Amino acid sequence: MGSCTFTLDDDPHWYQTGGEIGFGIAGTITMSASYATGGDTLTAASVGLGAIRKVIICGAGLVGSPATTAYLVTAVQAKPITLIQAFQAAAASNPFTEVAAATSLATVTFSVIVFGT
Repeated sequence: MGSCTFTLDDDPHWYQTGGEIGFGIAGTITMSASYATGGDTLTAASVGLGAIRKVIICGAGLVGSPATTAYLVTAVQAKPITLIQAFQAAAASNPFTEVAAATSLATVTFSVIVFGT
């Protein structure tokens, strides 16, 4: 199973009060070189948390600068892990389908805010 890597933003932390969310951490996710069916793994430890409560994805997974390819990415809470799924459309008339297993998405990056404790 592929694992995402997480890189902290320059000023990534803040504390949330009045709920069970705890901390918010902003950063960038890079997908794996061998995508796993169902999604690449994002662990709480990789973002410096004990548990992930929610992942907010800020935009599409992009490749290139300027972007030449975009992936629709979503977070699936499969406690105790979180899976980051990637989808793409083969043509304008086709719906989005999950990226095939073992596809290299190592150049796909996107911004996230991860909430947890």
